[in-house]
Amino acid sequence: ILMFLYMFPIVFFTIQTAIEVTQEANSLIKDYLLSMGMSRILYFLHHFIFHFLKSWISVLVNSFIIGVIINSFWICLYLLVLFTLALSSWISVSLLVGSLFKKPGNSVLLMIFLWIGVIVMFWTVNVRRTSFLSVLCAFNPLYFIYLTIEAKRETDFRG
Repeated sequence: ILMFLYMFPIVFFTIQTAIEVTQEANSLIKDYLLSMGMSRILYFLHHFIFHFLKSWISVLVNSFIIGVIINSFWICLYLLVLFTLALSSWISVSLLVGSLFKKPGNSVLLMIFLWIGVIVMFWTVNVRRTSFLSVLCAFNPLYFIYLTIEAKRETDFRG
């Protein structure tokens, strides 16, 4: 439930990021900005910061709510750092996907396909059995979050 609470808004924000980057490239605003002297790094950094801050609000609110429910500031801070890292990785992926395609529909389809693949990999792969899939799971933000929360739970409730 915790994963769904955090990742559901992030899915929509990353798809929206890919759409906006693709639409901006189609409307020639990107070409105009680059021809006026804006560097590519600054262009993508602007999109990263803007979409990161817009989506980080949901991470901040969710971390605060769970911190209040559990009555622990450190859990709130821990979840905030954990999901901030996951959010930054997915915003980076959505910027890459958005810059690959000319049509926003194609970038949406690829982002949906990536999210479905991540969720299927999270639910089906047993990393303790297969080594090749373990490497793929290392790049899966959901699995990264799951393993981190499990490690934290083991250290807190060790008996």
